[in-house]
Amino acid sequence: MKLVKKIFKSPIILVFALICVFLMPTAINMSSVAFRSAIALAIGIDQSDDGEIVLYTAINVPSTDDSLSENSKTIMSSGQTVGDAFANLRLMYGRAVKLGHTRFVLIGSKISQNNLTSLLDTLIRTNRLRKVVQLLYCPNDIGEMFSVGVKLNSQTGIKLSDIISHQQNASTTYINSNIDSFFKGFLSESKISKLNSVSLVSNATLGISPNVSESEKSNSSAQAGGESASEQSESKSGELQASNGSGSETEEKFVSNRGELAIFESGVLKTVLDEELSHGVNWLSKDYNPKELLVYVDGAEKIGNAYMGFDVLNKRINIESFFHKGMPFISAKIIVSLDLDEIISAGQNIEVNNDFVDDNIKSDIGRKIRSQISEAVKVSKNLKLDIFELNDIFHQNNYKEYNEYIKQGKNIYDIIEDTQISAEVEIKVI
Repeated sequence: MKLVKKIFKSPIILVFALICVFLMPTAINMSSVAFRSAIALAIGIDQSDDGEIVLYTAINVPSTDDSLSENSKTIMSSGQTVGDAFANLRLMYGRAVKLGHTRFVLIGSKISQNNLTSLLDTLIRTNRLRKVVQLLYCPNDIGEMFSVGVKLNSQTGIKLSDIISHQQNASTTYINSNIDSFFKGFLSESKISKLNSVSLVSNATLGISPNVSESEKSNSSAQAGGESASEQSESKSGELQASNGSGSETEEKFVSNRGELAIFESGVLKTVLDEELSHGVNWLSKDYNPKELLVYVDGAEKIGNAYMGFDVLNKRINIESFFHKGMPFISAKIIVSLDLDEIISAGQNIEVNNDFVDDNIKSDIGRKIRSQISEAVKVSKNLKLDIFELNDIFHQNNYKEYNEYIKQGKNIYDIIEDTQISAEVEIKVI
């Protein structure tokens, strides 16, 4: 009785007592967040032939082994909208899927034919996807990409996200490719968004992957290694299944990330630039920081014909934009600092010596960079696609002249055709 009186006299104790009476039983009986939620490490979105949204989700599956490693399994769901696809995914997996720790999003080729802005807006607002998550274009079947990626992780420990975020040795192209940059491009004067492209290839020199046989693909769902046969059987209905093969042939798939660029205009895919054209576009970008440069030298004085590989130490660029007699011009000065890494002549490695890099070789390097830019300019004009984002440059730096140009009846596509681009390249070997 004294205890009850003491409780009623003290507000703090009274509040604590009420919490214990009403909330503690609920808290004790409530399952943990880990049992009610699933963490999506990556998602892929595409569209089926009948117009349904197809969603591939790599779900994190904690392991109980001594290493406390984390595996993943890929689940496929579909629906008329992305919201329906996520709702069906929750019914399949039995948990709410959280995107707060998602590392990247793959966008398929079919869904890219539509304006992606509403889809991405839904992921941000409804599913709480972070705007800084990597957004990439995938021209291949996303389910197969995830299947190879999960198998790669289980056999070698190399994660698909590591391959996506790291450019291979032969590539020098990398840009900021995330949801935020996609929207910035969509809302810009040029209406151009650029996404890095990741694909599956069959050439071992272009990618990385484990050996994947047709019989293995037909007998395994897209899950990480370490799951028992019973666990695979229980989850078989909702999980991604690889296509059946003959069982006799061995096909090796490789995940390739060589710097190809998918160009979107007003949120819709227009073209995919190969590695060389991507270089040409990005040499004129201040955000582009190449890592390596491979140049073929035709008849160098001391080594003859050879391939020379350089580490790119630094790249500086100064772009001057102006109008002359009402016509737009771009003049760029590019300074590239290099360190000679290797020399291969007639299939043989030659001892590296920076003294081999004379003025003629520097001219060859500069000529290669200018050639890449020139080829990209041709593509831009032929497709009437502002891949150099010229409208943004002139709008920001030459606002008055740009508006006068537009008032003459010109439009954003005329800028592409009319702009004369010149580039001076200075090579320094350190």
